[in-house]
Amino acid sequence: AVVSTQSTGNVFNEVFIKRNMSQLRLTFHHYTEDTGSDITDVILEEFSLHLQKALLNLVYIAENGLPTFLAKLVFESKSKTHFLNVLIWIIASRFKLDLAELCQMFTIKYDMSIVNLVENAGLPIETSKLLIRICNTVITANNNCG
Repeated sequence: AVVSTQSTGNVFNEVFIKRNMSQLRLTFHHYTEDTGSDITDVILEEFSLHLQKALLNLVYIAENGLPTFLAKLVFESKSKTHFLNVLIWIIASRFKLDLAELCQMFTIKYDMSIVNLVENAGLPIETSKLLIRICNTVITANNNCG
């Protein structure tokens, strides 16, 4: 057995932030096969508050796909605090992996760019500017989701 010097939180962060959705889906499947436990149960036991919600949302995306998640995200915009926390976490942590795909799907499905969503979300100015800068960097690099 491999002995890890990292905490459970560090291992989860590394797995969740560095893997794309297909890799996450496969990781979750193998985890369930190997341990007999569902990944969501572990998240509920090991994490709390915003990080728990963010990780559960990422599991939801991996298992149900981005289009389903987009519908969920827009629906949850009625709960502004949760919506903003999820939006911030996804943009900040996933921008190198699949934010371009999320931007593109969002634009197609809602005829609105994710930048417009951030601009109209009522975030503090500095937070909004940072998230818009991240999104615009991804949009420019991929030239497909503005």
